[in-house]
Amino acid sequence: MTRSQRVVRLAPYIRDLADRLCLKDWRVEVIEETVNSKHHNAEIGTICGYKDARIQLCEDFFAKGPAKQRSILCHELVHLHLAQLDDFLRPILGASQQTTYDLLREMAVDEIAHAVGAHLPMPAVEDDPSAGKRRR
Repeated sequence: MTRSQRVVRLAPYIRDLADRLCLKDWRVEVIEETVNSKHHNAEIGTICGYKDARIQLCEDFFAKGPAKQRSILCHELVHLHLAQLDDFLRPILGASQQTTYDLLREMAVDEIAHAVGAHLPMPAVEDDPSAGKRRR
């Protein structure tokens, strides 16, 4: 299966996670382009004032296990709950304050995603011929 096919197959799972995380009013899209950083598993981008998001995955995302994939996606989706705060603070924080805020926000998002993610379904198992069957 190609990366493009995997991305397409992942879209309904991401929509399901977003809905379960009370993000039903957000349009969330996963794009085929990979993250430019080797230090990130994924990145989510938004446009100020719109509930529209794009997720980019790392090159080896699909080689990771289902629990890690769920964790990564949950983390990125939790960021959407802070998007308006981020948009408000970005122009008023100085460089050192922004760096501190970014670190603290990432730590908070990690903890929330860890707590909530354990209660979310796993993504479909790749070698499962029924293509929609999920691990529990």
